Amino acid sequence: MKKFNRFNEDNYALEQLKNWDFTSETKSNIPLTGSAESGIYNQYYEYITETIEGINEIDASSKQLAGIIKSVGDSADDVRQASEYISLGAQKQAEDIENCRIIADDLSDKIGDMVSESSDIIDSTAEIKEVTRNGKEAVGNLTVHQQKNVEANGTITEEIYTLLQKADAINKITSMLHTISKQTNLLALNASIEAARAGEAGKGFAVVAEQVRELSEESSKASDTIDASLLEMTNELNKLKGIIDNSKETFEAQDEAVSNVVDAFNDINGRINDFVDVQKQFNSQFAELDKDKNILMDALSRISAVIQESSATTQEVASLTISEMSTISILTKMSVTVDTLLKKLIKNSAVIKTDKHEIAHKKVAYIFDIDDPFWDATIREAKSTASAFSYELSFYAPKDRNQAATGIHTELRRVIDAGYDAIVISPVDSAAIRDDLNEAKRKGMKLIFISSSIPGVTYDSLIESNGEGIGETAADVVRTTLCNTGKVAVGVWSDVKIESIEKRADGFIRELNSHSNISVVKCDVKSNASADEVERYVKYLNTNHPDVTAVYTTNVNWGVALAEYATKHSVPFMIFTIDLTSKIAEYIRNGKIKAAIAQRAFVWGSKPLEMLNDLFGGHHVEKYIDTGAYEVNSTNLSIYNKRI
Repeated sequence: MKKFNRFNEDNYALEQLKNWDFTSETKSNIPLTGSAESGIYNQYYEYITETIEGINEIDASSKQLAGIIKSVGDSADDVRQASEYISLGAQKQAEDIENCRIIADDLSDKIGDMVSESSDIIDSTAEIKEVTRNGKEAVGNLTVHQQKNVEANGTITEEIYTLLQKADAINKITSMLHTISKQTNLLALNASIEAARAGEAGKGFAVVAEQVRELSEESSKASDTIDASLLEMTNELNKLKGIIDNSKETFEAQDEAVSNVVDAFNDINGRINDFVDVQKQFNSQFAELDKDKNILMDALSRISAVIQESSATTQEVASLTISEMSTISILTKMSVTVDTLLKKLIKNSAVIKTDKHEIAHKKVAYIFDIDDPFWDATIREAKSTASAFSYELSFYAPKDRNQAATGIHTELRRVIDAGYDAIVISPVDSAAIRDDLNEAKRKGMKLIFISSSIPGVTYDSLIESNGEGIGETAADVVRTTLCNTGKVAVGVWSDVKIESIEKRADGFIRELNSHSNISVVKCDVKSNASADEVERYVKYLNTNHPDVTAVYTTNVNWGVALAEYATKHSVPFMIFTIDLTSKIAEYIRNGKIKAAIAQRAFVWGSKPLEMLNDLFGGHHVEKYIDTGAYEVNSTNLSIYNKRI
């Protein structure tokens, strides 16, 4: 240390004041007590050093504020776009609801007409039933009369048979009369001969004999006439008998036909009764439907009102967001103004020599399980948030999943040896990695897992989209898309074990097996979705499970690889996958991927740093945070473009 006398001390103090030298080395050469000059220097030293430190702190805070404002601005812009999207959707939905209301109103009129027509049908059916009953009675009467005709024909037939028998008896009598006539004629001839022989004495006998002969001839003629009449009558009776015999068959056929008609009427009557019962039930259902229609109309009106309110609300949110954006813009301008003033102060104070106090930055290492575009959003948000907390970040991800454990172990050794303050990691499981992470915790490093954890490793917090929840959400999407029928294949990794990946398969399979008619088949696949592995998988499905209608992949790489294969080859199944990247979005647009269950990976960039700020400050943080998942399809893809 330099030795100064009183005069030199005063001159030295004044000289350093002129040079704006307020370094600790200069201060050490000026006594705390002594001359006025020394006292003035010490007062300036305290003031200037505190002012410079304050300026530096304000500068750091300004930079943090700029980062926060940018983050809030980005979030506000996202909210604005989402609000506009929701508003447009609400307007479209309102239009659809109005169309539904018009259709429902038209349906209501048609239902009313059908109810009226149904009542008319019931009335007409009752009339038909009455006519049928009268027809049945008429046919019954016809049957009775038919039976009487049959009985009358039977009586006539019997009488004809009796007449034929009597005619036959008369024939016998006339035959006898012919015989008698012949004998009488012969007797008369003999008498005439004898009378001629007797001469005069026989004349009277000859007269008698002549009269007997004439009587015999008349009797013969009468018998011939009777025979002729009997023959004609017999012929006519035989004809009548034949006609009656034939009419008997006709009557029998007619009786059978009448019987069939009666049976048909009975069947018709039964069917009409059934029809009336069904029509009454149908009419009752129409009446219920008419009531439901009124409820539907009321519900549509209420929904339309709610949608209009929702649309207005989203419009208001959009307006508030615009106002917020305006406020943020003002803050940004103020921040720029403060930064300009600070720069001017720093420039003006540059001539002032003080000790430099570097602001210590916490060092945080982000380590991912694989180098993939999926992590782009995480990295982007982490970098944006780091500026607000003055963190120094490093990022590492292995290129090859088969070498992931070795690569992560090497990176962890580097991070531990470099004395990092915290590790944020999406891990793969290995004994070496477990040992590394436990060592990091023993050395006081903060540890936050993202996406999944490792059993047996103590950590501060786990931030993830719950694997089983993702699987269940995917199952709901598949069940709805396949209309709760079909067969789906799930690729399960056989080489690399990551807890969250396995849970995505388990939750999916359990949900479909428990709550659907869809059958699920598990297939072993390699974690690395190479072109050869994808082709092997597809050939296996085509050969062993040709009826598979959908394939579910548990990570983004497999989703992209299958979609690329489907672009070059025709596949008989739909593809459902996990996560949202630019590639996944492209394949959703062109229809190669039906839907993706996206994780909120962007939160995994900002949330860990926010939690680390609390941990470094000695505050408690949540041990587990589930950031959830959401479906992305061709319909809603546009709203999530900002997340890619």
